Amino acid sequence: MVYIKDSFAQQWGSALKNQISLLDDQLSEEAKIQIAALQADEARYRLIFNSMPVGLWEQDFSAVKKALEELKDKGIVDFELYFNEHPEAVVELANKVKVSQINPAAAKMYSASSPQELSDHLIQYLTSEGVQTFQQELVKISQGQTNFSFDTTNYNLQGEVIHIHLYWTVLPGYEQTFERVLVLTQDIT
Repeated sequence: MVYIKDSFAQQWGSALKNQISLLDDQLSEEAKIQIAALQADEARYRLIFNSMPVGLWEQDFSAVKKALEELKDKGIVDFELYFNEHPEAVVELANKVKVSQINPAAAKMYSASSPQELSDHLIQYLTSEGVQTFQQELVKISQGQTNFSFDTTNYNLQGEVIHIHLYWTVLPGYEQTFERVLVLTQDIT
């Protein structure tokens, strides 16, 4: 009788191992399909991003949003008045913006040899009008807005003033953190 139980346990154990192995294979195939789909989506996104004839910047505004929330916690209500009285805060917040990606059209617009050349210090591109525009952006962000547009001026890397139309939007799913913001810039000089 013990032999029958052991034989049954061995068969059952073997069958269970086979089922687990099949399940692992199925999960692996599903994971492979999902990974391939994600890679295809990423390739499509990169193709679109890099092929656009207008400047595209993906930026991380999470540190800016956090700093604005800290100012609100300190009792700041009128951000326009606050920034008029503390223009250094505008520069400080501009330095908190992190550039994640820049497309070739933006590089060309700013006379850069590559997108990487533009990724350092946003503040270096801002004219005095551009600083005021950034201040208006900060006010709109403090009011909870997640998209807006402006006409303004910036400097290119040659120090020349360029006139741009800027469209700023938080990507869906990032409205709480502002980790992913898409900025479209079009040269209207």
